[in-house]
Amino acid sequence: MLSNVLEYIEDRVSFLLKMGQLADKFLIRVPMLNRDWLTYYKKEIGYEYRLDPTHKIEYTMESFKEELSKAGLKIDSASIQFGEIWAVVRKCQ
Repeated sequence: MLSNVLEYIEDRVSFLLKMGQLADKFLIRVPMLNRDWLTYYKKEIGYEYRLDPTHKIEYTMESFKEELSKAGLKIDSASIQFGEIWAVVRKCQ
């Protein structure tokens, strides 16, 4: 289980590739960039918009899927809760 970990890692694709070697299926929870309209507005005008300034990324569902795909992973199921993506992820066949 990766609960609010991935957003702190610089080279996330390499990290996810290693995770895929350890488990066939796991849960990932990450913060969403598009959790509300104010976040986009702050980003657009150059203000700090991240939940934590040490985050390397905050995701949209599309950017999350794209990053997983680069690591040979895909979403089995996902939900959005409290401004976060909660996803069960597995290796692509």
